[in-house]
Amino acid sequence: LQRSILEMLTSALGVDHTRAAHAGLAPSNAFLIAALISGACERTGLCRSPEQRGTVCEGLQFPDYAHAPEGAQEILAVHACLALLVGGAAMYQAIGWEIGKLGPALKRITEENVIKDENGKKVLQFATQQVESEFTKEVDVAKIWTTLFPE
Repeated sequence: LQRSILEMLTSALGVDHTRAAHAGLAPSNAFLIAALISGACERTGLCRSPEQRGTVCEGLQFPDYAHAPEGAQEILAVHACLALLVGGAAMYQAIGWEIGKLGPALKRITEENVIKDENGKKVLQFATQQVESEFTKEVDVAKIWTTLFPE
């Protein structure tokens, strides 16, 4: 089961970032949906892989990770915030030796206005608060999604 889930996640997470960016910040964007699934798999232990964590680190523009072209940086950053929030403490701890880079990365993304969408900024702020508290409080997945896409 884990192998099947990993294959599905690898396929979804490996989508061309430019194509994901063209799909825009929309509830139908498969790359954003993959962030929810990836985070949920990490949270529940259903599937844990370096690909999941790597996409978060890449989206948050950690040093030593490939950075997406400028037009795709926003979608990758939102994806990273979603996966991190849904994954919660499990995703946070799985990042391991990179944990110390989360706060500065989120701060830099805020300062550089990487996420331009107002609701995307709210998700970024939410992720920043969770990192600062070291994910001591679990967040409802529906709240995360409705923060980005209010009804």
